[in-house]
Amino acid sequence: MKLLSNFRFLFMLVAASFMVVSCGEDLGDGTGGGGSTTPTTMSLTTVSESTVAIGDTFTVNIMATAGDNALNVLQVFEDGVSIADFSRIVYNNEQAVANPVLLIGDSKTSIDVDAKVAAHTEVGTRTYRFTVADDAGNEESRSVDITTVGTPPALTYNGPTTIELPGGVLNNVSLTAVKGSGSIASIGLAIDGVMDNFDDLSFAGVPCTSNPHLIGGDLAEGFENALLTFRSPATDGSYLYTVTVTDEFGLESSTQFQVDVATATPLETLNGVLFNAGGPAGTGGLDLDNGMSTGSSDMEAEVRDRGIDGDGNWLQEIAPANDSRLYLLQPGVDGVSENFTFANIDSKETLAAIVGTGTEVSSSGTVAVGAIFIVERAGAVYAFQVAEVNVIQADNSDNYVVNIVK
Repeated sequence: MKLLSNFRFLFMLVAASFMVVSCGEDLGDGTGGGGSTTPTTMSLTTVSESTVAIGDTFTVNIMATAGDNALNVLQVFEDGVSIADFSRIVYNNEQAVANPVLLIGDSKTSIDVDAKVAAHTEVGTRTYRFTVADDAGNEESRSVDITTVGTPPALTYNGPTTIELPGGVLNNVSLTAVKGSGSIASIGLAIDGVMDNFDDLSFAGVPCTSNPHLIGGDLAEGFENALLTFRSPATDGSYLYTVTVTDEFGLESSTQFQVDVATATPLETLNGVLFNAGGPAGTGGLDLDNGMSTGSSDMEAEVRDRGIDGDGNWLQEIAPANDSRLYLLQPGVDGVSENFTFANIDSKETLAAIVGTGTEVSSSGTVAVGAIFIVERAGAVYAFQVAEVNVIQADNSDNYVVNIVK
């Protein structure tokens, strides 16, 4: 059999009369309208793998020999539908000019051609049928099943497996996603398996008007430490949160965490004054349980002032006392939210949840108004914010006025 040569010119666009080609059995009997006694013979050989990546190509070899009637057209079907986008088809390294294509010249007698076809762009198996029809309308077909596979995106939750929150408060979780075969198209949230248009749901600072929420721009190519914001349920209980990203091909990746909601326990609030340890005796420490000044070495003190330097100048620095641990909380540093304020500490549960965030210090450095600290001692947790820093030039009665919650 002669190989088709210069397919771009030998295959012509089928005339209107040939556009509708009847679909017979895969193995035609060659006894169509022309009454042929010698049918067309056809074989199909898969040249490439039958499992390919989404949108990748596969190759088959088609051989056909005319019977009593000359060969007329060659056509490619996907799941029984003629492939309208003929740019997906290449014959002997030449782009197809139509589907079906009209066979002319030597190809009326026989064909031996490699057909390369771009597979479908969804994950799954589809049947591709290659059909040769002769001038009498008789058809001969062969089919191959092609399975497409893809790599789903990879979604990671950057946080603890369980989050304890009061009811009805806003919370952020950090997410990272790496795209797979396709661009990331959407992100969705389900609580206990139910997906809804939850109030105050937003992603990467953009309110979600739907759930799943459509993703565009740079986020479609993946994201790192992007924030998903949600409001915790109002009712006490444990809730399973499932976050799912879906790519353009429908491939998904999910991650989960648990939210435990409990009624918030009110904080105790009080004020205190911490004096320069170089000043009056018995006032260089602070008991955070009652806000009372104590000596800097008194066992009741959780924090102490560091006193004066060799020249008699107030250091204006705070240190932990009696095995306490002191953390300086600065927005955006060491796990502290960029939007953090002292007012965010609104319950004992919230106070307990932020222990371990911030920068642990053995000395605060120069203390300024507004500085926020967490103190942990023997299982008790305190937070305080510096409301005043009072420098007294006349003597060493310099002091800090602090607002305390516990």
